[in-house]
Amino acid sequence: MSKLLHICNTGKESDVLGLAFKQKGLTVQYTGLSRAAYLKCLQYKPNALLVEFSKNYRVEAPWIQVITKNRKISKITVLAYGPTVPAQDVSWLQKLGIKNYQSRPLKFSALWSELSPLFEKNSTSPPVTKATDLNADDYAFLEDPKKMGGEKLDFMAERVGRLLAFPFTVMKIITIANDESSGAPELAKVISSDSALTTTVLKVSNSVLFASRDRRIRDIKEAIVRIGFNETKNIALGLKVMSLIQGEARIEGFDRMDYWLHSLAVAVIAEKLAKRAGYSNPSEAFICGLLHDFGVLLLDEFFNLLFEKSMKVTTDRSLKILAGEFEVIGINHLELAEAVFTRWNLPKEIIYAVCQQEKFDDEQVLTDPKIAVLATSVGMAKILAKSASIGQSCDSYVRSIHSASLKLVKSPAGFSADFFKEVQQGMDLYRQFFGLDAAPAISAIGSEVKQIAVLNLVSQSFEPQICILQQLGHKIVPILKIESLFENEKKFSLILVNTDKNTPTQLIGQILGKHESKSEQVDMGGEAKTGETVSDTNPSRKMPSDEKSRPDTKGEAPPSLKMRSMGIPCLVLVEESNPFLELDSTPGFFRAPKEGDLRTYEATVIELMGNSSNQL
Repeated sequence: MSKLLHICNTGKESDVLGLAFKQKGLTVQYTGLSRAAYLKCLQYKPNALLVEFSKNYRVEAPWIQVITKNRKISKITVLAYGPTVPAQDVSWLQKLGIKNYQSRPLKFSALWSELSPLFEKNSTSPPVTKATDLNADDYAFLEDPKKMGGEKLDFMAERVGRLLAFPFTVMKIITIANDESSGAPELAKVISSDSALTTTVLKVSNSVLFASRDRRIRDIKEAIVRIGFNETKNIALGLKVMSLIQGEARIEGFDRMDYWLHSLAVAVIAEKLAKRAGYSNPSEAFICGLLHDFGVLLLDEFFNLLFEKSMKVTTDRSLKILAGEFEVIGINHLELAEAVFTRWNLPKEIIYAVCQQEKFDDEQVLTDPKIAVLATSVGMAKILAKSASIGQSCDSYVRSIHSASLKLVKSPAGFSADFFKEVQQGMDLYRQFFGLDAAPAISAIGSEVKQIAVLNLVSQSFEPQICILQQLGHKIVPILKIESLFENEKKFSLILVNTDKNTPTQLIGQILGKHESKSEQVDMGGEAKTGETVSDTNPSRKMPSDEKSRPDTKGEAPPSLKMRSMGIPCLVLVEESNPFLELDSTPGFFRAPKEGDLRTYEATVIELMGNSSNQL
């Protein structure tokens, strides 16, 4: 698909260019020079980027490195135009990753000679964006902010129910999963009643992954024995759910293959967490994970024009997709899923767990212990899948997982590298059946492994921002005291400080060098046990609370001055309730919200760990 992202100011020049691109048959997205441009590159995957620079190009241009240094999108061709610049500045722009720079007045023929080869190679048809049977009045009703959300949900659920039926096979398998007396014979009977499902299960059971030299499997009961009862059950559920809505996405910026990879990861992780929590039927967590964002698929298939607008709002303003949907429609995809699942008579536990996944750590909402485990498993699984960059949906929005939720799924110490390896192994099994291509994790930050110092001021939590750096191959070095930053001349590319709402302002002041530590020390460890250390592969481990772990700068230059002299940027993860605004006025220190889109966090890290030699 041929796509161009035009980063420009609105005006006559951009309007003229837009008309010219339209005549050439290009699909063009527009945005300003901001983080929205970065998110759009990741979400919409354009073939080329056209950037307009102003007379302040020396200030604007270095930001382009956030895109050109990100290996996920570094192959995007970047062209730029603007005022006449000296030849040495043109060379500098090229070093930043800009292939060609054109000075005004623009010649479209010259610009097109650079762009046309890129789009001739990618001349596939764009996604179908036509709505099947919604007219202008229907859309006006759905976008009217004065209409009640309940009215809109009734209208949308009725339409989906009229055009789509939930597979009977799935309901039968869910019934078997909930019946302790049912086993392989009952599952074999259900699968055998579905010819397409039978063919797929037999085919894969005889594939290289499961094949035996001695004999070929020709019976579903034998296939269940070879593959495993729970695995076969999940495979059958997944195949039927994925067959509900097939084909390419109807809007740009949404890829159904990436969506299903993400949903499968959530399903695999949710089942693992439910097992850890001692849940009686972990397969329910698997189906909840598979269906956790099914409302997104419904929007894409049946209400694509509304979905397209929601995606634009989401990427333009770095919002959670739920917020983008609510702004456009007045409801979100979880509410749509709840209305449709209710019409389909899905078990109430599955409906409630899927629809309350965002509130998995709210004890006032999740009062039923059984549903609490399901919702917690799904909500946490979504955060973990995003932290591991497995697949992609509509955003990469995450938040911290606190101790109460970790304890509920019997994971008080968080999740190690081995946990994610097991998840990947589970993914490999199911992908064979679901026809999903392997999507290798690509580091956004580059192939070079860098050392990142982590000063953890939180007693117990899982932090996606730390986890994703580990998943991308960087070495996390836990720091037990500030002095350790300056010992043995360690070469850190970044210092990461993890805080929460309970982190004392005094402690941050001490790190900034605004408070000298003499007789009064600040405890960094919360409720941690004496002598406990931070795991190199586990970002959620506690900090020790003994004297050795406390930051001690007695008799030395303030840490902030030392860090500045070392040229190491310090990024502080903050919660909204305790934002530490004083960091904004301290050179060398930066803030990043713990709740937000991981992709904007990646951009911040790329900027901070970037090569200063590219500054003009």
